[in-house]
Amino acid sequence: MIWNPRSGGYSRLEAMMPRISDQFKDCVVYLYKDEASAKAGTNGGGSGFLVSVPTSRPGRFFTYVVTNRHVIDGGYTTLRINVENGIGHGEVGPSEWSRAPESDIAAALVSAPDIPTLKRVPIAMLITREIVENRRVGIGDDVFLVGRLIDHQGKQQ
Repeated sequence: MIWNPRSGGYSRLEAMMPRISDQFKDCVVYLYKDEASAKAGTNGGGSGFLVSVPTSRPGRFFTYVVTNRHVIDGGYTTLRINVENGIGHGEVGPSEWSRAPESDIAAALVSAPDIPTLKRVPIAMLITREIVENRRVGIGDDVFLVGRLIDHQGKQQ
């Protein structure tokens, strides 16, 4: 419960939080050390998400997977993508990852299957330094994350 100055009473916090679109849940990938671990959905590794970057051809885009640099540096480079009718997995070699030297971010171009339930975050939805400055994003603003959480082994879509 939190104090609501408009109503002069307390209200439930859940009612104030908007629902996060399933699009974000459906763009999550899991990263493992090897294919056997990816198939089994074992605990450990890391997670990331798919991003689409438009090409010069209308309706076409590149797909990138984005994760933390420390995940890739730890050897977790085998992807698992959970989709409605099963899973997909594949290795992205360590040299195929671009790592940001000033932050804990890594990205790689991937060949993602054209599956209707597989989503990608459009690059235009990602925040930039300019957006942070112009909109004065900071302490107290709502944020959310997608990816592997504690005690979730990446078996569920």
